[in-house]
Amino acid sequence: MITFESDDWKNIFKSVSEDAYDIFSKYEFRTKLKSEIVSSLVVSHAEKYFNSKGRIVRKDKTDRDPDLFFTKENLPLEIKVSRHSKSLKWQAVS
Repeated sequence: MITFESDDWKNIFKSVSEDAYDIFSKYEFRTKLKSEIVSSLVVSHAEKYFNSKGRIVRKDKTDRDPDLFFTKENLPLEIKVSRHSKSLKWQAVS
């Protein structure tokens, strides 16, 4: 089982939001492409964040790989990103 600190994902999504804002404030994208961009940002930021905390995490290299793989725990983590239907917020679930 993978356990997280209460602020782990909050910190990750804060940095994702900053990067996503920079991208989406300059360019127009379809919703599907936006969700793929946000998903990629979440995976990249999560890998960087957890590795900086001493957890060894690999992000996917191919579409068949899990989005993130926690090597010490030997556990994969899939991240799904979709637009929240009632607002402009995005949510990610594993």
